[in-house]
Amino acid sequence: MNKPKINHFFSIIIVLIIGLSAQNTIAQDFRLGFKGTPLFSSIKPGSDYNNSTGTKIGFSYGLIFDYFLKEHYAVETEFGISSLGGNIEYSKSDTTISSAIKSNFVEVPITIKLLTDNINGKMKVFGKFGMNLGFATKSSAVITYKKNGIEYAKDDMKDASKYIQPLNVSLVIGGGVEYNLAKNLDLILGLTYTNGLLNTMKSPSIYRLNTSNPSIKAFDADMNYFAINVGLLF
Repeated sequence: MNKPKINHFFSIIIVLIIGLSAQNTIAQDFRLGFKGTPLFSSIKPGSDYNNSTGTKIGFSYGLIFDYFLKEHYAVETEFGISSLGGNIEYSKSDTTISSAIKSNFVEVPITIKLLTDNINGKMKVFGKFGMNLGFATKSSAVITYKKNGIEYAKDDMKDASKYIQPLNVSLVIGGGVEYNLAKNLDLILGLTYTNGLLNTMKSPSIYRLNTSNPSIKAFDADMNYFAINVGLLF
């Protein structure tokens, strides 16, 4: 997705937040909490001869902040540290290149959260939708080169940050339940899907320039992940 479309989407989110706020100018509630989230991420190439070949299991942790506009409407934001990545394989003719990429991100999602009334006085069901900003802090990669199925080179990059874009913008959609444990303590359980909108990879190519196939170029890819959300709100 190009930048004008992303800016337009952000504008829609802001208008919705202002519109809901106008119905109740005094916030009914602020809630603060923390989360620990297992992640299942992948990198989806958008270039010829490159394919996603594996999922990376990672973890995210951080703070949650809910600002209630009305009883059933809230703006939720988080500040988290996430470990993401995935596996990619380039295959053309007799050349195969396998890449395992890992990246750490500081993530700040902003979503509109809709909640039901209490169910049996203990539980609320919620859904949320919005955007996520991710700032890459550190990346690494292991790249294996094969010719006719025989490995002839391998790069173990402890720092591959120059090949990863510093900013990632994603679409977020999810849902779950809040279960009341005490007067001011709720357990959060849910699922979230985060779909990358920008190209994750930078030029020049992460691949060697002196491979036996000099036509190999940098590839485009976006980063996506599922998250199992577990947290506490106070």
